Order: sequence, then C-alpha cells, then structure tokens
Amino acid sequence: SDPQRRVADLVGHSLSIRTLNCLQVADIVTLGELASKTSRDLLRMKNFGRQSLKEVQQLLGETGLCLQPDPPSCSHCGSLLEKGNR
Repeated sequence: SDPQRRVADLVGHSLSIRTLNCLQVADIVTLGELASKTSRDLLRMKNFGRQSLKEVQQLLGETGLCLQPDPPSCSHCGSLLEKGNR
C-alpha cells in the first residue's frame, strides 16, 4: 500500500507536514486511530511535540472527537498507576 495514500484521511486538514509525518511513521492514518490515542502516547513519538499536540487537539475538536484521557500517574515519582494500585 502506498504510504502517501494511507495518510489521505488526515491530509487536507489543518495539520503541518511535520505532524503528518510523525503520524505516518506511527501508522496513524485515520481520525479514529488518532482519537484512540492519549496525549502521552503522541508526545512519546519521535519529533512529536506540544505544537503537534495542539494541532491534533484542534483538528479532533473541529470534528467532534477528542484524545483518550491520560492514565493517572503518581504525583511523587511520575510512574503510571495500574488500575489495582490506586
């Protein structure tokens, strides 16, 4: 499958080339796949920073979607809390 064709669902929206490239590398090609991620997931991707996150949140908001909530983390050490350890 052609990589350019695979991002067609996200192309044409208000996303920068840098953001589109990050999403393409991570194999995120549709708005639904994007909305299934958390901001933490996206920020862990290489070259995906706060500006890219803002672009994604704005795009999802315009389409009535949003990112998934980030899992809670320990305020003391920052490690993720498992469901049974809260």
